[in-house]
Amino acid sequence: MNRRARFNKKNNSTFALNINSMTDMFTIMLVFLLQTYSTNSYEIVPKMGLRMPTSVSEKSPEEAPMVSLSKDALFLNDKNLATLNNFNIPSELLDQGEIIKPLLAGLQAIKEVKKDKEEIILQIDKDCPYPKMKQILSTASLAGFIKVRLATIASN
Repeated sequence: MNRRARFNKKNNSTFALNINSMTDMFTIMLVFLLQTYSTNSYEIVPKMGLRMPTSVSEKSPEEAPMVSLSKDALFLNDKNLATLNNFNIPSELLDQGEIIKPLLAGLQAIKEVKKDKEEIILQIDKDCPYPKMKQILSTASLAGFIKVRLATIASN
């Protein structure tokens, strides 16, 4: 008999499977998967050309009207309110230099339908100058939206 055959003959025994250890392992895996699974049904999709800032916040967004500002456009939800040139809002769309007329009208229409809503979500390009963001905040405040959330990309 050759060596290999003798070796297999000696070790031809079955081993017992430890079910307790496997049960513990599967329990740990199940708990991990349940903790990392997101049940949030509301998803925020950035507009084309919008480079959003990053954040480490883990709080899930709630559904609210969304204002998106990129270098090229201003949106309320999916409606394009204005075409911009490097964040510059055309002067004919401004009232007193601070209030954006089409945004105010759109937010007021939403407020009429959902009177209890006080919150909006802002999707703003990370290169947006503060005075432009202030115009949006002033307009939202005038329309009755006093709570503002900034949409960001989650970073690890």
